[in-house]
Amino acid sequence: MRKLKILFVLSMFCWSPVITAQTTNRQYVLVDDNVKQEIIEKLMSSLSTSENEAKYMIKGLIDDAFNQYFTHKKTACNVFEADSVENLHKLLKQKDKEIRELQKSHFEELVEENTKLWSERFDSLADASTAHYNELKYYWEVKYDSIVSSDSLIVSVLNDSIASISHRLSFTTEKMDSLQAECAVLQQNALVFEGISEELSLRQRTLNEAYSSCLNSGLGYIEEDAVREKVDSYKELLGMLKQRIPVEQQKQIDQIEKICKVVDFFDSAIAQLAMPFDEEANNKLLEEYETLGELRSILQPIQQTELAQVQQALDEEYLAVLHFRNGIIGTLKEEGLIPNKAAIDANLKMIDEKVGLFTSGKTNFDEGYYYRYYVHINKQLSDLRTWLTNFPKKDYGNSEIFVKHLDEVSKSLVKE
Repeated sequence: MRKLKILFVLSMFCWSPVITAQTTNRQYVLVDDNVKQEIIEKLMSSLSTSENEAKYMIKGLIDDAFNQYFTHKKTACNVFEADSVENLHKLLKQKDKEIRELQKSHFEELVEENTKLWSERFDSLADASTAHYNELKYYWEVKYDSIVSSDSLIVSVLNDSIASISHRLSFTTEKMDSLQAECAVLQQNALVFEGISEELSLRQRTLNEAYSSCLNSGLGYIEEDAVREKVDSYKELLGMLKQRIPVEQQKQIDQIEKICKVVDFFDSAIAQLAMPFDEEANNKLLEEYETLGELRSILQPIQQTELAQVQQALDEEYLAVLHFRNGIIGTLKEEGLIPNKAAIDANLKMIDEKVGLFTSGKTNFDEGYYYRYYVHINKQLSDLRTWLTNFPKKDYGNSEIFVKHLDEVSKSLVKE
C-alpha cells in the first residue's frame, strides 16, 4: 500500500512541471518610436520636389498620422517591457528547476532513506512487541503525510504562480500580435501617403506649367480650358486632403485666374471681329475692356500690346466698314460699269491705293487688307478683287449686274 502511494505521489510531481511548463513558441515585436522616424525619413528622401515648405508639410502630415494613431483611444493598450517578459520566462524556468530538484533531492531521498531504514529495522525489530511496532509505524506514516501535505502546498502555490505567469505571457503575446497587425496596416498607410505625395508633386508641377504658360505666352496662345483644368485638379486634391493651399501657390492661382479673365475677353473680341460688323456687340466689348482695369497691368508687355491691338480693332471696325463702303464700293458704283480690261486693272489698283492710305502708319495689317482680326471684311475684299479680275467681257457694259453685286458686298459687311 505504501509503495503504491509513494509511486503515485512521485508520478504526480514528475508530470506536473512537464504539463505546466508547456508553452507555445511565439515571436514578439518590440514597439519602437525609431521605426516611425525611419519610415518618415525614407518617405521624405523619396520626394522629388525641391520645395522645402511642401516637404515640411508632408512630413508633418505623416508624423501627425503616426502620433494620432498610437495615441487614439481605440489603439491604447498595456505595454509590457521586454525585460519584464524575459524575467517572467526566467522565473518560470527557475521555479520549474526548483520543483524538479525538490522532487529529486527531497522526496526520492526521503522515501529511499526511510524505506531502507525501516527495512533494516524491521528485520532487527522482528521480535519487538506488535503494539510498539504499530506505534512506530503510525508515527512515521503521520509524519510522512505531513511532509507530503506541506510540499503539496508549496507545489500548489508554485503552480498558481506559473499559471498566473502563463496567463500574463498569453495576454502579452496577444497584444503583441495585435500590434504587429496594426503595424502592418500603418506600413500600408505609409505606402498610400507615398502615393499621395507623388500625385501632389505631379499636380504641383502641372500648376507651375500653367503659371509659366500664362506668363510667357501670347494671349492668343494661352489654352484657357487646359490651364483652368490644371488649377482645378490641384485645388481638388488639396480639398480631398483637407489642406489649405500654400501661400505661394495661392498667388500663382490668383494671377492665373486674372490672366484667364483677360483671355476670356480677348477670345470673345477676336471671335466677334472675325464676323460681320455688329455695332451693339462691339460696344459691349469696349465696355468690358474698360472693366478689366488693373488686370491689364499684370500682363506681360507683349500681352499688353496684343490687348491694345484688339481694343483698337474694335474701335476702328466701323471706320473700316465706312471706308470699304464709301471709299471702294462707292467709287466703283460711280463708274457704273466696266468698259474694258484696262478699267478692271485700274479699279484693282484703286482698291490697293485706298486700303494703303487707310492703313498707313498702322500696325497689325497684311498688305492690301484691313486689320488681320477683320476676317470677314478682308474676305469680302479678297472676293471683290477676284470678282473684278474674272468679270466676264460680255457683261462689261451691263451696269445692273455690276451695281447689284456691289450692293450685295456692301450689305454683307454688317450684321443684319
